[in-house]
Amino acid sequence: MLVGQKRESECKSDGHNLKLLHFSYSAFTLAETLITLAIIGVVAALTIPVIISAYQKSETVNGVKEVYSILNQTIKNSEVDNGDILIWNFPGNTLLSYNTTFINSYILPYLKISKTCGSSSSQDCWIMPKAPDGNLRLSDLLTYSDYNKYTLANGMSIAFRTEGILYTGGIIGRYVQVIIDINGLKSPNTFGKDAFVFIIVQKSANSCIPGTGNGYACINVDKGGIYADGFGTSSTNTYEYKGCGKDVTYAYAGFQCANLLMINNWEMPTNYPW
Repeated sequence: MLVGQKRESECKSDGHNLKLLHFSYSAFTLAETLITLAIIGVVAALTIPVIISAYQKSETVNGVKEVYSILNQTIKNSEVDNGDILIWNFPGNTLLSYNTTFINSYILPYLKISKTCGSSSSQDCWIMPKAPDGNLRLSDLLTYSDYNKYTLANGMSIAFRTEGILYTGGIIGRYVQVIIDINGLKSPNTFGKDAFVFIIVQKSANSCIPGTGNGYACINVDKGGIYADGFGTSSTNTYEYKGCGKDVTYAYAGFQCANLLMINNWEMPTNYPW
């Protein structure tokens, strides 16, 4: 950068006074320029990753909101044709044939599907999400045998599995597990970052579903519909971190991250496993 300094002098020509303007210039030295660029580089290195991370977190939360909205609308549309979810024929077990019948009857006609993969293990339709610590843990998911998988028209990947909780006296809780990857096959394919778990439940006075982050809980469900896995808990300091924490090592690590976002007013708490 050059800085001009004006200097005036007078001279006579043909009896007229003329003002001559002379400029002298000073410039930053090479060392000063390099120091300035170095400072700019350090500031950029510190701030750009923070900005990018904040943007990614915002996009993730918005994606989970979109999923919740899509699934809610799917159930409402299905109820128009099939009656209240209370009378739907939930299978109560994980057999793929029962899963397929339920999904084909109550869910698929009301979703915009671009690709059907069935129980295929092909990774051109579904990539098994990792736990928040980066490890794969769910051996049953790795077999792909009891999940029906699809690609939505918006590019999201989605998988369904019907469930029944067995206790003495028979099945007392029925629900459908929904795992969705909000950016499809793109990385990181990790629970809590782009993969989230919801459940479709019937109204029940004593519905036993995933609710404690470490197993199952019998929770009163006032209205059937779509819930985030773990919805029966409400404190960000207890059960959710068992199901949504970077140091969680049990089989279902990361399954309750959607619930954690929802009970935290759709914001990531400071110790969210990002």
